[in-house]
Amino acid sequence: MWKIYKNDSEDLAFALDCLFNQSITINEFKLWLDMVLLDVNIECLPDYFFDLMDFNQDLFHITNIIGFVPHSKLSGEQEKSLIGIAYLRNVRSLYDIEIDKNSAIQELDKNPEILNKFKRFFPFVEINV
Repeated sequence: MWKIYKNDSEDLAFALDCLFNQSITINEFKLWLDMVLLDVNIECLPDYFFDLMDFNQDLFHITNIIGFVPHSKLSGEQEKSLIGIAYLRNVRSLYDIEIDKNSAIQELDKNPEILNKFKRFFPFVEINV
């Protein structure tokens, strides 16, 4: 069962963390939503889930669509690991660098659970490790 609900949003938070840290694109986020849709009874999905599937605004509006801020359980080091994935995928914007590539990839090496979770959430995404 995916944790995508207001009172239990850990999985949604992880997918959004990946999106905000540029380790996935908005289109890949929507592919994840499609994967969740196939895995969950459609009657159990919250309304905002379908709004996210059609989302086409700037990313800072996404929590307005959801109606709450999903609670992320990632530490700062784990978030840096997501940036390491973004660097490996060459999707990280150069103008928004908060950690250099080598440091981010070192954090990813220290947190292999993040790469494993990323691969479970986004099996359709190729990573050059």
